Parts: sequence; C-alpha cells; structure tokens
Amino acid sequence: RIDVFDRPALELDSVEDFFVLVRAGFSARRKQVHNCLQQGMDLSREVAEQMLRDAGIDPKRRPQTLSLDDWGRLYREHSRQSAVE
Repeated sequence: RIDVFDRPALELDSVEDFFVLVRAGFSARRKQVHNCLQQGMDLSREVAEQMLRDAGIDPKRRPQTLSLDDWGRLYREHSRQSAVE
C-alpha cells in the first residue's frame, strides 16, 4: 500500500539537486557514504566528511542506513556549503 501525503516529507529548494546528492550517495556499492560522495560529487575526503559531520551523520555509515531525515539534513548542509563557495 502506498500512502500519499498532503505535503512532501521534506521541504526542498530543488528536488533535482536533492536527487543528484542521493544518486551520488549510492554511486558505489558497499562503500561508506563519505566515499560515495567523494566519487559521485568529485569532493575531497575532507569536504565530504565535514559536510556529513555538519549534518550530524557519521561519515563511516553506509548510504542505505541513512533515513529520509538524514538525507534531508545532508541536502541542506550541501546547499549551505554550495551557497558559501
């Protein structure tokens, strides 16, 4: 059964950017999320790990263990860091 919400589960500025981040997160099998983001988004290890820590996520977790809220926090942190650059 699929439940349809009245409002989206996450408030996003850009659904496209959110899915770019999620696709990058799952870009490599059996990898920790910081490695996937490094490879999928061409980030340095330091930047990927700091972005995850700033979002309250252990960089050594695997992408499939992240909740929708985790992905939302990571998206917001990525957007914040992108706006600063």
